[in-house]
Order: sequence, then structure tokens, then C-alpha cells
Amino acid sequence: MNELILNYIKKKIGKNNPFSPQDLLGTGLKISEIRQSLNFLVKSKDLKHLGYGTYVLNAGSYTYESAISERYILAAGNNIGFYAGKNFKNSLLDMNPDFKEQIDIYTNKATSGKKTIYSFERRITIRKPYLPITNDNLAINLLLTYLTANDDTTIKENLPILQSFCRRKHLTADEAMKYGKFFPAKATKRLFLYDIYRSLWKH
Repeated sequence: MNELILNYIKKKIGKNNPFSPQDLLGTGLKISEIRQSLNFLVKSKDLKHLGYGTYVLNAGSYTYESAISERYILAAGNNIGFYAGKNFKNSLLDMNPDFKEQIDIYTNKATSGKKTIYSFERRITIRKPYLPITNDNLAINLLLTYLTANDDTTIKENLPILQSFCRRKHLTADEAMKYGKFFPAKATKRLFLYDIYRSLWKH
């Protein structure tokens, strides 16, 4: 059973790709058998347990920074999340997150409104996005989420960053109106209240 699990991981998941026991149901084994086998493979050092039911094959120097990104932010080349909270500004500036700060993430992996977990050696708060995140809507999703989640003082302080973000990402007024309906009304209201709307492309 352990060899079956290990071979499946090597063939279907590969090296340095985080996975959970549920990802191994394709083996045909029961979840209890999978967990038992994973515990054995961790002890044999074939796998590394990254925390909160997440494992990786041949981890080596694999860091929790890259593990968090691959699990919650960018999966197989597809955007599924973005850093928020104290790292919202870094996301708007296309900068790497500061992992010294509390980790707060909006991700499609979240199935409920908000959940704080201990994973990858860190305490992480994951939140379900107002709108499922895709490669196409990532930028407008980030902007509208920022306008929803932050207070007026923070928004005013970061207006130049928000305006620059809109221009740099070529966000359009049509996008804002199309996706705004998925967010609380204050997101769209703040676009106009703080003249961020003027930074959007008009067609």
C-alpha cells in the first residue's frame, strides 16, 4: 500500500507540488488507509509533512513561502488567490509578500467565509473571494476586494498606489461595472467617492 501511494504521488503529482490526502483518492484506497500510508512515508522521509494535512514529495529545501504560493495563490499556472491584509499593498505593487507579517489570503481554495489554519509552519487566514479568482479577473478582483476590505483612511493613504494599479493593469470601467455586482455596494461607491474611476480606461 505504501509503495502504491508513493508511486502514485511520483507519477500524478510530482516533486515539490503540495498535496493533501484527498488528492490521492484516485488510488482507490480509503481515506483512512491513505492517511496511514502518508504517516509511514513521512517517517521514512520519502515525504515531508508541511502542516495541516499538506504534504510534499522530496521536499529538501522547499520553503513554506513557495508552498503557500503553490497551494493558495498560483496553481499549475492559474491564479487562484492573492495576498491581502497587511500584504494588500504588496499585491497592488506586484511585490513579493512580507512573510514576517500575518498571512492573509483570498483564495479559491477557501470553502467558507474565513478560516484561520496552521499550515506550512505558519498561521494563515484564508478567505473565500467575493468572486472566484481567474487569470482574467485577478486585477479587478484585487482592486474591488481592497476597496471592500479596507477602511476609508487606509484607502485615502494609498490612493496614488490604487490609481497607478488601475492604469498599469489597464483596468476598464466596463470591468468595474461588470464585476462590481459581486461585491458589497461600498466597493463601487468608493470607486467614485475617491475618483479612482477616473483612472479606469473608458471605451
